[in-house]
Amino acid sequence: MAGIFQITPIKKELKIRLYLQRKFSGSNRNQMTVYTPSGTSFGIYAINDWTFWDSIAPTAKVIARGRGPQFQAGVAGMEESRWFNIFNLVFEDPSFKGSTLKVMGATVTEDNSEWTIVGGSGEFTRAQGIIDKKTVQKTNDGDVLEINIHAFYAPLV
Repeated sequence: MAGIFQITPIKKELKIRLYLQRKFSGSNRNQMTVYTPSGTSFGIYAINDWTFWDSIAPTAKVIARGRGPQFQAGVAGMEESRWFNIFNLVFEDPSFKGSTLKVMGATVTEDNSEWTIVGGSGEFTRAQGIIDKKTVQKTNDGDVLEINIHAFYAPLV
C-alpha cells in the first residue's frame, strides 16, 4: 500500500481590506426589508445584495457582493442592534472570480463587530476565519463599513 497516499500541506492565508456599501433606501438600494412583524422590531427579515469595494474613492471598483438574508434576532428595547447575518461573499474580481466565502454572524453593535467565515468555494475551499468590521461613513440612505477579512483556506489541487 505504500505510495497511494499523498500528504501535501497547502493551507493558504487571505488578508484583504474591503469597503461594504449598504444602501437602505433610494434608487440604488441593495438591502430590503421583506417582513416586519406588527408592533415590534424583533423578527424583521431583510435580504441583501451588498457591494464590497476596494476603496471608498469615486474610482473604486466592485470586488465582491454579499448575498443573503439577515434577521433582527434581538428583542425590542435593547440598546444594541441584534441582527443575525448569513451570506455568500461572491467574488467578481478576476483574481478570485466565482469563488465564495460563506459568512455568518451577529451584529452586536452598529459600529464594531465580527462575522465568522465558516466555509468557501472555488479558490477558498475549506475557508475559516473572521471578518472585522467597523462603520466609517454614514449617509442618509445607508452607510459604508471597513471590512478586514482574515481567513485560512485549502484549495483543492
